[in-house]
Amino acid sequence: MNKNKSKLNHVIFGILAGTIVSCLFFFSSCINIESAVILAIFNFLFVFLIFPFPGTLKRKFCILAIGNVIGFIWNYTFFLFVAVSAICFGEFLNILYIILNPFLNALWIVSFWSMSLTFITART
Repeated sequence: MNKNKSKLNHVIFGILAGTIVSCLFFFSSCINIESAVILAIFNFLFVFLIFPFPGTLKRKFCILAIGNVIGFIWNYTFFLFVAVSAICFGEFLNILYIILNPFLNALWIVSFWSMSLTFITART
């Protein structure tokens, strides 16, 4: 019974942290709305899929923070690349960006989630 209560506490703290970080992204002026939505989805998926696993809360929060930094850098770099490409090659790339953005974000989310799952469940 105590293990289930500990897992529930981890999930509750994770939801609170994910909500706070997601709100910070939504109200930040240096990130576009598509990136903020993707990072909010990442936060909630990460919390519900990783936080119930055994491990310290500190380790889980650190991995969540690293994931947010990687996601922010990924989205910002991709956004800058598309903006410059749209200037050079025309507006067609904006349409391509809208179509490909969720799929390219799924690349880093799935990769990071699997690496963090390995890190969390590894016995040290």
